[in-house]
Amino acid sequence: MFTIFLIALSLSIDSFITAGSLSLKHNKNFWLMSLWIASVFAFFQTLMPLLGFLLGKQFVIYVQEFDHWIAFILLLIVGGKFIFEALSSDDKKIKKLSWKVLATLGVATSIDALVVGLTFAFMEINLFLALVIIAVVTFIISILGCYLGKKLSHKFGSEIEILAGIVLIMIGAKILFTHLF
Repeated sequence: MFTIFLIALSLSIDSFITAGSLSLKHNKNFWLMSLWIASVFAFFQTLMPLLGFLLGKQFVIYVQEFDHWIAFILLLIVGGKFIFEALSSDDKKIKKLSWKVLATLGVATSIDALVVGLTFAFMEINLFLALVIIAVVTFIISILGCYLGKKLSHKFGSEIEILAGIVLIMIGAKILFTHLF
């Protein structure tokens, strides 16, 4: 169970950073939006290992050929958008985060969980317990990311948005380079 917790914690790091980045961008209904972000990220972090487990090695091998490119491109676009908006003269805040954007980020930050699900298929593991632990840890970590992101945005303003964009791009680059090299 401790190993599953560590796996869940490592899978949720990208969600933590992305949730923190998103919390920089919205003002209204902060806690409601944070719950929404955390729920979507927890959903995808739980769905992907389940898909990996159910669909097996054939599917993962097929996706592994380009999953790193998908994650890199999505995080590059979102990170670039954060940097562009921080450097623009307008102080735009997101009033409502669209389901499309949030789902895209949920998939991008949970692609590595698909491979974890494949490994679960070859282990003696209580899949239901593993998925519950992943969901709960990701949800809590994402809420924490939103909270810390909001606190930092009040203190550092647009500089933290630029940093968040750079971090998102670096996560994408890490995913890409890890798979390529």
